[in-house]
Amino acid sequence: MTETFFRTALLDDRETEIEVEIAVHSWGCSAHMGSMSYAGHPAEGPEVEIVKAWLLEEANLPNAPDILSSLTDAERERIETEFCENPPEPDYGDDY
Repeated sequence: MTETFFRTALLDDRETEIEVEIAVHSWGCSAHMGSMSYAGHPAEGPEVEIVKAWLLEEANLPNAPDILSSLTDAERERIETEFCENPPEPDYGDDY
């Protein structure tokens, strides 16, 4: 199941603020050392993807242009890495 989150980020010029929609396809898993009957596996990081991006001042407009195609690969990678390093808090609802 894919979850989506919205984040504010800066472009590489460090002046332009954008709003991005990030899809999380998998939260990954921690490493498992294994046992005599199970080989174990290395840790896997989250699988995330930026699916939409808007200029922050236009993000709430109904016809805001999607600027995803104008992001560089380095900007996409940096924004995705920042998201993975600082993921959103889980929403446990009212069940404690």
